[in-house]
Amino acid sequence: MGLLFIIHITLNRLWYKNLFKGKYTNFRIIQAIINFLILFLMIGSLISGIAMSRYVFKSIDLKIVNSFARLVHMVTVYWGFILMSVHLGMHLGMVKGLFNKLKNRKVLIVLKSIFYFIALYGIYTFIKLNLFSYMILKNQFVFFDFEQTFISVLFDYFSIMTACAVGTHFFIKISITKKGK
Repeated sequence: MGLLFIIHITLNRLWYKNLFKGKYTNFRIIQAIINFLILFLMIGSLISGIAMSRYVFKSIDLKIVNSFARLVHMVTVYWGFILMSVHLGMHLGMVKGLFNKLKNRKVLIVLKSIFYFIALYGIYTFIKLNLFSYMILKNQFVFFDFEQTFISVLFDYFSIMTACAVGTHFFIKISITKKGK
């Protein structure tokens, strides 16, 4: 995950270069806040992950109590997942633009319907898995359903990501861009 994050930062280095240039709209302010929160969360999850590691980073001794590192890791990973999904939603307009280039409108309607259904399922899954309780440390231990297949776990989290991205996209479309800010 850390490697993917570094690649993403490298590919988008112009954003950082232009951080103090130009006018700051409401969208740009929110985008900067989200991006820096994600940066903070990624650093926290990387450090806590290294602190918990007993094998891969055996030579690095961070002097962090393992139980504290586990809590920090849980909070940073869950919030990071949600905020990365929000970040994706802030750029969903680009993906939407690609879909709108489809010549067949019926196919476009079907794809959008499937996408929205996945987002609705993501809301249901977020509630069913009680993810918010992990995000606020109300529940300090993650419980896995070992009867669930790997593919279904991936789809559950993909649907949650989709719900956050679609929700963010519509929030921005309605509250920020419509007002011209």
